[in-house]
Amino acid sequence: MSDNIFLSIIINAFSCPELISRAIHSIRKQEFPSYEIIVISNGSKYDYALDKNIKYFASEKEINFAQVVNAGVELAAGDYVTILHGNCIIEDGFIASLYDAYHHNENRPDFSWSGFVYHEMGLKQPEPKAHIWSGLWGEGDYFSLKSLSIGKYFGLTYRRDALKSIGNFDPRYNLYPEVEVAIRMLSSGFKPVEVSNTRVIYNYEENPEQSAFTHDIGIGITELKDILEKHENYFSNNVHEKSVVSRRIDHLHLKEKISDVEKSKPLFSIVIPTYNRQDMLYRALDSAIAQSYKNFEVIVVDDGSSKRYDMSDYKQYSHVTYIKNDVNVGQAASRNVGARNANGAYIVFLDDDDELDSDFLAKTLNAYKQKNFEVDFSWSKVTFVRDEGDRIIRRVHEWPDYFIGDNQINEKALTIGLGFGVTVRKDVFNDLNGLDGEFKVVEDTEFFARLLAKGYRPMEISDANINVHDHTNVRLTKNDSLRERKMFECQLILDKYQQFFEKDFQCQSSLRWQIDRIRLGID
Repeated sequence: MSDNIFLSIIINAFSCPELISRAIHSIRKQEFPSYEIIVISNGSKYDYALDKNIKYFASEKEINFAQVVNAGVELAAGDYVTILHGNCIIEDGFIASLYDAYHHNENRPDFSWSGFVYHEMGLKQPEPKAHIWSGLWGEGDYFSLKSLSIGKYFGLTYRRDALKSIGNFDPRYNLYPEVEVAIRMLSSGFKPVEVSNTRVIYNYEENPEQSAFTHDIGIGITELKDILEKHENYFSNNVHEKSVVSRRIDHLHLKEKISDVEKSKPLFSIVIPTYNRQDMLYRALDSAIAQSYKNFEVIVVDDGSSKRYDMSDYKQYSHVTYIKNDVNVGQAASRNVGARNANGAYIVFLDDDDELDSDFLAKTLNAYKQKNFEVDFSWSKVTFVRDEGDRIIRRVHEWPDYFIGDNQINEKALTIGLGFGVTVRKDVFNDLNGLDGEFKVVEDTEFFARLLAKGYRPMEISDANINVHDHTNVRLTKNDSLRERKMFECQLILDKYQQFFEKDFQCQSSLRWQIDRIRLGID
């Protein structure tokens, strides 16, 4: 190792002295000796000039992230610089892992990011959540694509002379300067790498002294669009990288829409199709009305029942709508009717013989927020309930060993039904023109195959629960006499989306496995 300092760690400090102390402590715990700490006091009323071993710069007024980085880089003596937000700490071995990544990697990378853990403080039982990369990146350079997808809290590290050679961070960008600087690094031929064996832990807590540079979605959209325009020449030759930035813009538009919807419209529309099961409907409807999260509506679609349901007890609820089909059109068509009449940004499908836990919507919303709404459809945990007269039997649905692991998320989607608390973005549902009424038995499987084939992203929500009741009446979604029809329709799905299944062999295997189970009577 040379006598030069390997790493300068720049801490962005704003009005949170306790957290800054934790960040500094996490650095000083590192066994790797070659580093220095630089604290940039970002317009804070606190004095962070803790001791002579810390380089310190105090800005009289608050400056943005790019300006903080640039101030730190000017003070840095290390060969590399890492930017650490004041709310973050680094894991033991962080600096040593960076050293190995930069000095023992034959590709000699120039900038990097680490693993990331989100830790919401103030909870009685905080559960840190590790960032998990979702989706397939497709063609293009894997690390280049990821470098445009990360955020400020990912332990961003740069070779200092490389960063200075491109003019450091552009202070005109407040929310996404790390995206813009990554493009200039890539354009200049500098190589990225992910240091996944070490992590930054982001300790989130509400700060009453909020920064003036809070996350404004509109500003974020403007910045990303400006980045696309500014680097048009680069993106014209790197279409996959352009698609990553474009998708981030789409996600911000969605978040903007969600924010607006939460203020004025129902966020969720719970659609309940029903047919000649009035008493069961009441149980399902009551569970929907009892949701702890209140920004929702319920749409009951009576699929031509022989008698009109008595809904007099529900007239007091303005957010409950009852629609009766003139004739029986089937499960898929009835759900489409409900979706067409939905005002929410998300549609939740509930069978009339099942019921939601009271916190179902709250937990579903929280899961989507944890993913920054970068999810297009989801399903929940399922508890099967059977009333045997003298006792109630409850059994939580468990996935077979074949599905263990996060990588089987697509295959799981092809084995569930809409009765699994399925939630889907309304614009996505509309894009697919809803459920295909030509499929009489596995219309849900066909719908999920279509979602996956078009690249829409799934999520399993393990803590939101729906209770699926087993009873003596024939369920809407189960009829053994239709076994042959079900096998035929599953094969039709394989044929219809042959191109998708040829690319995703695991999904193909999953659907063929289901056909075999139906053939053997295990359905």
